Amino acid sequence: MQVLEAEYKNELTAGLEAPVPDFRAGDYLRLTLDDGSTPRPESAKVLVIGRSHRGPRSSFTVLRGHGEEVWRETYPLYCPEIRRIEVIGTMPRRPRQAKLHRLWRDQPTVLQLGLDAKSDEKQAMALKGRERRQAKREARASQAAR
Repeated sequence: MQVLEAEYKNELTAGLEAPVPDFRAGDYLRLTLDDGSTPRPESAKVLVIGRSHRGPRSSFTVLRGHGEEVWRETYPLYCPEIRRIEVIGTMPRRPRQAKLHRLWRDQPTVLQLGLDAKSDEKQAMALKGRERRQAKREARASQAAR
């Protein structure tokens, strides 16, 4: 069964330009979408509010906005419309919950969610901090293993 799932996953990832990065709720992503009806792919900045890990049937829920309007979308992780997924930042003071659907209930604006262009620098700094903390944890674990 695991072999079949691995083969199915390889078929699904064949259309992606890059491997799927590791991301979780609270991360900002840059999605490159190509539905085939437009001549060039569409790029969108989104905030991940949930992720479902189910092997090849994995999916993630995002908040996406433009102007004053914010809407929620769910994508299969191995969707043929998605050409590229990049992690571009993380929420400063990110909550520790696995699902952030409460953000959607509060009727946020694009500015409050950080989906505007001005907040990119803060999100990138928060992502670098997370990567540094993860490297320290790995170093401590390798020292403890010795």
